[in-house]
Amino acid sequence: MIEGRTSKKFNFIIVLITAVLMILQRAMTSSTMPDYSSNELRYLAYQLLTSVSILGLNLLPMYFGYYSSRFKKGKFTQSIGKYILYYVISILAMDAILLIRSTELTWRNFWAILFPMSTNIFAYGSALVLVMLLIPYLFTYMEAKNDVFIRRLLMATTFLFVIVPTLFGHDVWLLNSGSNPVWLLYLVIVGYAIQRFDFMKVRFKLLHLIVSAGIYFGLTWLMEQISYMINENTEAMTRFDVPNSIFAMYLTFFLFVFGMAIFKRFKTSASVIGAFLISVQVVINWEPNITLIEKYLTGFTISSTKQWLLVLLKDSILMFVAAMVMAIALILLSKIPVFKKIASSLSFSNSTEFMLKLRNIGKWVGSHKKIFYSALFFYVVTIVQMLSVSPAKLKVGVSTWHPSILYILFSRQAAIVINMLFAMSLLILIYMITKRFWYSFIIPLIIELALGIANYLKMPLRDEPVLPSDLQMLGGIKDILGMVNPALIIIGFVLIFVFIFGAVFLQHRYSQQSTLKMTWIGRIIWTVLSVVFLSSAFFVNHENSIPFTVFNMSKINRFFYNQELGAQVNGPIVQFVNNVDTKVMDKPSGYSKAEVNKIMKKYDNEADSINENRTSWSKDQTFIFNLSESFSDPDRVPNQAVTPDPMTNIRNIKKNTTSGLMMSTGYGGGTANIEWESLTGLDLSSLSPTLPTPYTQLVTKQNIAPNITNLFDEKVAVHPYVASLYNRKNVFKKFGFQKFYYVGSKDKLKYTKKIDDSPYIDDESAYKDTLDVISNSTNKTQFIQLSTMQNHMPFNNYYKKHNYTISGNAAPDVYRARVEYYSQGLNYTDKATKKFLAKLDGINKPITLVWYGDHLASLYDNDSMDEYGIQLHQTDYFIYNNKYIRDRTKQSGVQVISPYEFSALAMKQAGIKVSPYYAMMTKVASTLPAATTNTSDNGSNAFNGSQVFITKNSKKIESDNLTAKQKEVLHDYKMIQYDITAGNQYSAKWAEQKVK
Repeated sequence: MIEGRTSKKFNFIIVLITAVLMILQRAMTSSTMPDYSSNELRYLAYQLLTSVSILGLNLLPMYFGYYSSRFKKGKFTQSIGKYILYYVISILAMDAILLIRSTELTWRNFWAILFPMSTNIFAYGSALVLVMLLIPYLFTYMEAKNDVFIRRLLMATTFLFVIVPTLFGHDVWLLNSGSNPVWLLYLVIVGYAIQRFDFMKVRFKLLHLIVSAGIYFGLTWLMEQISYMINENTEAMTRFDVPNSIFAMYLTFFLFVFGMAIFKRFKTSASVIGAFLISVQVVINWEPNITLIEKYLTGFTISSTKQWLLVLLKDSILMFVAAMVMAIALILLSKIPVFKKIASSLSFSNSTEFMLKLRNIGKWVGSHKKIFYSALFFYVVTIVQMLSVSPAKLKVGVSTWHPSILYILFSRQAAIVINMLFAMSLLILIYMITKRFWYSFIIPLIIELALGIANYLKMPLRDEPVLPSDLQMLGGIKDILGMVNPALIIIGFVLIFVFIFGAVFLQHRYSQQSTLKMTWIGRIIWTVLSVVFLSSAFFVNHENSIPFTVFNMSKINRFFYNQELGAQVNGPIVQFVNNVDTKVMDKPSGYSKAEVNKIMKKYDNEADSINENRTSWSKDQTFIFNLSESFSDPDRVPNQAVTPDPMTNIRNIKKNTTSGLMMSTGYGGGTANIEWESLTGLDLSSLSPTLPTPYTQLVTKQNIAPNITNLFDEKVAVHPYVASLYNRKNVFKKFGFQKFYYVGSKDKLKYTKKIDDSPYIDDESAYKDTLDVISNSTNKTQFIQLSTMQNHMPFNNYYKKHNYTISGNAAPDVYRARVEYYSQGLNYTDKATKKFLAKLDGINKPITLVWYGDHLASLYDNDSMDEYGIQLHQTDYFIYNNKYIRDRTKQSGVQVISPYEFSALAMKQAGIKVSPYYAMMTKVASTLPAATTNTSDNGSNAFNGSQVFITKNSKKIESDNLTAKQKEVLHDYKMIQYDITAGNQYSAKWAEQKVK
């Protein structure tokens, strides 16, 4: 028995070597394996580095075996609290850093903190901790045995675990991973034997080290040559590159002996070693960090083996430095009294003390059982609320349905818990103030009850839950109650009375047990925590804020475009909170009634000037705004070509009338936002980032919602799809549409043909319904909002034939067939549109058609939004006059526009007079480049990006680069938009007025 029995410090060199090898192993497993046929040298270097990196898995258990005499029974567990804190703090620190870097985390990443073995993230570390707990018993057992027994034990285990697998070339005992506890125990025995039999004195250590390394690495190279020669592959190359091969053990043994013997003075404490090893394990194994490492190592175009090695070296050094910095921070923290106190409470010296601590925890839980029961109660209440407003099956995707109870219970646990925490935060806040439990319990209960009943009543009528804006209606509570079944009102008041009476009774009956007993410091802490949690409701939509991050981690989809589904899958409180943190628009400088009046007067005069050269409206003037779902030229997508051309007819139409490209604020979605811009003449990019879906968040909350239908006698919407999304039924009612044709509507769709296996009504049928609407109107001006839905996602193989092929790499392989199916759908639209225009030409009244695609299909993942964002947000549009008014001129200078310009461009195309509001829009269209949201974004209905402008040459410019004249027009436009959407609506009636 030699070194270490009396010393309090440990040799650090083996720990350091182990850390370096583990970090190297992470770098190798995270990088892409080179291809042997294209670069044999780099492939060999990869395999050699991988083979040496696995030795670190062997060194650490041998190290613990060597120092096994230090692992006295109870000694390790006496310090276990310190190591638990090291582990928890290091992971929390890593998560904080990753969040700052905007890395997406999930609750699974935090669950792994408490239960690391459940996720297999720290498989090696968990197995090693288990072995460390067994070492005291193993040491006691082996110390009681004589040397002969230990030698026989060592030889027998070596034969079984090392020699047999090496001879047969198979993982006989499933030890190749290096993290099997049985293998680690064997290595502990080897380390113990090194100390017991004084193998440190073996001669020629360096020579053995060199020879063992030569054999180990030489065999790797030799097996590569043999494998390729015989099998024409390199599968057998790594036969001996496993932790339990005899050659790996030979090298590991002498690496350990040489390191321990040569660097005797390089020692440190167990605390430092623990902090360092835990830091290394967290840095190399924490899942979000691994993702970053893999992105880094695979994000380079490597031109040479030297460059590849430098990238690996740089990444390894960064990981090593991160682990060192974290370890130093942990050691410094361990000296703080609070740390020591917590560590002491988590440690124990024997099983009796451990059980005592468990009993104390049980007593603490028992003394706070009312709080835990309350949490369970509100947890169940939330589930009941979600189920009460959900159908038997929830539609959670375009064509994805799940049984409500199963989806809510098994997929929405995080959302349920957050709802419960809001209720509990209110309860605790009131409890800390009043010190009376039952009074505190009854208030959130009544709120939950009221919210649940209100949602149950409102959602069937309005397709949306109770929202913050509904609170403004409490001033008219008498009128609201007048619309509710009196029996429900009576039941509600009776329940409230029963709850209040019950709370008073219980508080008096169990006064002693229901009165808070806590120090004033504790009350302050819990009060602050409750207030902080409740106030987070005002920041859940502030990107990168803590509440925003927590909601994202909990998979809370804001569902601004479908508030009903939001309440069903997020819970009533969370969906309510989602809509608390919204701001319509930033107030422009100088906003006032006088300034708005000045602008209105300015465009009154502008309208007079424009109308001098325009004709009056015909008594049957007709406008059609046709939104063509997902329509966009697939041949214009960067790095893609489609053959043959699927849209020859529309391409010819565009050549002969006003046409160009429309900047969409969405990619793969956002239909209603484009529709809102086209109907209102307002710009989505001027709105706040927290108001991404005006249909659900704005329109029905406006007292007056000016839009183009105000100019017409008849207003009809044709939407051959369901109307539950985006709150369309209520929005179109607010906009003044007198008829709304959709699937399931009172006004029935007459034509509902579908092409082959497509689930969507085809565009030809939608056009026929529109022609019927036109023919049914006489001597009245008419506006028609038509949405053709044939090309809605998903782009599956619905059609019995498709004649299109694509080339290029814009679409990933998995989407290439979908682009071809999508192109076939476009061709059907192309043919139907040509027929539709021919029918319009045969109608003897003035008709102007605005036809546009709303956004691109989200099929082009290989095209970078940073590089091709503008092209991926450009769709096709044209403005067409029928033959009755064909003499009107084609407009120029409108190559790139935004949808809010359609109304002004359509009136110019028709050659008719404008109202003052549309005189302003005419000025906006002729003066400003197209405004849109940040084209680098690849989503929709989430959060608006910053405003940018796109020139007619498809170049991006910022508002600072506009001319003085353009800035003046932009100021006027934003002032009016703010007034209408977020201000006092001084200009709302002005914007609604018809043409004089």
